[in-house]
Amino acid sequence: MCNSILTKLITLTIALLIIACKNNIEIEKNNPKKEVNRMAINHHFNNIKLDSLLSYNLLAKGVLAWKLEYDTQNIPGSANSLIMLDDSKLILDHSIVYFVVDVFNQKVLGFQRKSVNTFIIPINDQEFYAFSGYRLVKSKYDTFQTPPNDDYYIPGLGEFSNLMIFIPKVDTYISGIQEFGNPNMPKKRFIILEKNYVGYNDKWGLVFDGEIPKPPVSVDGNIVVAQNNLISIVDSNGKVKEIKIELMPISCSIGTDNLIYMVCKIKNQTFIKAIDFDGNIRWECQTSIDQPNQPPIVSKESMVFLIGSSKIEAFASGEKKWEFQLTGNDEEHQSASVSNDGMLLVSDCDKLLCINKAGEQVWAFNVAKGETIMTQPVLDSVGKVFIATDKKILAIK
Repeated sequence: MCNSILTKLITLTIALLIIACKNNIEIEKNNPKKEVNRMAINHHFNNIKLDSLLSYNLLAKGVLAWKLEYDTQNIPGSANSLIMLDDSKLILDHSIVYFVVDVFNQKVLGFQRKSVNTFIIPINDQEFYAFSGYRLVKSKYDTFQTPPNDDYYIPGLGEFSNLMIFIPKVDTYISGIQEFGNPNMPKKRFIILEKNYVGYNDKWGLVFDGEIPKPPVSVDGNIVVAQNNLISIVDSNGKVKEIKIELMPISCSIGTDNLIYMVCKIKNQTFIKAIDFDGNIRWECQTSIDQPNQPPIVSKESMVFLIGSSKIEAFASGEKKWEFQLTGNDEEHQSASVSNDGMLLVSDCDKLLCINKAGEQVWAFNVAKGETIMTQPVLDSVGKVFIATDKKILAIK
């Protein structure tokens, strides 16, 4: 008898929670004026090294292949990033939801809710991780609308924090959470830990005081945590190597040459520095871009690009090579990626630009009047470019 009553109560509770979640999403869909915290939006910059380097060569010539309206329900927030699982499968990370797109049939298959202060992590050409209700959920492209069998607790992830790093392993994961403080605990801190998916116990954990730039991760799993006058290299086992260096970090990435590219302030001047993992400065150069829009973009040939202040600056081996002026009227919506063959693809508000290694514009594509490009460009394996505006997904051939 008791077991029967308990079972009914559990079933009723689950049903009420499902109804509440559906009601919440309907309320938010019908309230397009609701603001989403911009601080909570995270971009993964195409890979965990944060260098915005794409895997494929560019073959597109700036001609529209197709366009697709993705949000017919006026869901609040904005498009953050595009993730291609393969040439036929695309995910659009859009603040409080993500959209799943069939590229071959140019069709939106639907959307699912996600936590606004997180991002999508691709696993392979079918699976990916998302976060719902601040919990980790493993999803599949073909069955993304099916409720998951399991979800996992992420320590520190909540209303007053951002997901900064997530590295999935077979039985464990490494997460990096930036806590911004709350009314009861106003102190800011950054937490890195490794734990099993199931359970609550950490394998190891580290705490860094203050707010830090988004940390890049090298191909062998070293995490770069930059603080004032200190760079901490955290390996995949939680061991820390400290590099004391005079700088105030703004952003950083790791190139294919395994150098740390750091934008930093030194005595009220802004520099881009190339630093190896032993702390040696390979080169440095002053930049006029005080607050880049994203971490340093690094090509396969180690050319470094900074974008911000409505311009792009290119550097190589400690020398500024060229500068390119952008004409978009909203600096917030200027971002870039670099193709495997070194071509710079730039989202400049209402147009997509292709710039070669010499800093010359090769072609430009204008989006529809009244639309703004919201995402970094990405490429498929045949060199086609994909971008998302505030209304549509566009494929450029």
